[in-house]
Amino acid sequence: MKSFKDQTNKTNAIIKVILKRNFLERFHNHKMLLSRLYKIFEADYLNALRVKFDKLFNSQYNSIFNSH
Repeated sequence: MKSFKDQTNKTNAIIKVILKRNFLERFHNHKMLLSRLYKIFEADYLNALRVKFDKLFNSQYNSIFNSH
């Protein structure tokens, strides 16, 4: 059985590949800005995703343990 951290790393890697493809499709004409813009874009997206998962987990956790 894989650990949670291994699964999270795999999920993040998949998300990064998808993000990079989408980003490159939209910004392929702006080669000078690509690496810097992409790093900012990726960090913002992953942070937003992490916050969303944290909120989802907390609401699930609260509903399970506060229902008794």
